[in-house]
Amino acid sequence: MNDAKIKALAEKMNIKAKKIPLSQFKAGIKIEMEHKDVTGGNLLKTAKIAMAHLNENRKYYSALKRMEKSFEKGKKSTKNNKKAASKGISKRKKG
Repeated sequence: MNDAKIKALAEKMNIKAKKIPLSQFKAGIKIEMEHKDVTGGNLLKTAKIAMAHLNENRKYYSALKRMEKSFEKGKKSTKNNKKAASKGISKRKKG
């Protein structure tokens, strides 16, 4: 979705750019489009979901992105720890 459509939608919803950064609104719409099963792909409904989150935290989608990256790092770290632990256990059994 291009910036002109985002701005037009923001204006239609009476979103003030000073209150909610348009970059966050745009990211929110993109992310919330994953829930087409809930919104039926309706852009206005999707935008309302994004705004519900942004009204809680105006940088909600930046925080979500950081949280997801942290979660992925944690999953990889846990997976590596499990592999290392299982190798250590198997070595002890053999020795």
